[in-house]
Amino acid sequence: MPDKITVRPLTSGDEAEWRRLWTGYLEYYETSVPEEVYTTTFARLLSADHPNQNALLALQDGQPVGLVHYIYHPHNWKVEEVCYLQDLYADPAAPPDRGGLCCRRCGWSPVGLLDDAGFQRHCTPSL
Repeated sequence: MPDKITVRPLTSGDEAEWRRLWTGYLEYYETSVPEEVYTTTFARLLSADHPNQNALLALQDGQPVGLVHYIYHPHNWKVEEVCYLQDLYADPAAPPDRGGLCCRRCGWSPVGLLDDAGFQRHCTPSL
């Protein structure tokens, strides 16, 4: 029986798997980005100089099966910052009890993630 899905922040050792998952996301939307965007985005996601740009990975049996990118920013209608849920992807190639269901099964609720961070922020999906 597979292990429970866990969610954790992106680390510097995740670059190859992050690229694989983000490429899958981009291909799903029939788009691509240049190498410079991959390297810049990955660096920003890990940089303390960019605390509002964030990424998490979902793992099962130690293997990445999903990712989420989210960005905190000011909002004209609220005093609190809000969260923009930019990319959410589950690997369709993962076994059936992994990727396609990982977002729902591991509780990838943007609101829950933000509650854990101690902020009252609201997420807006990119689609």
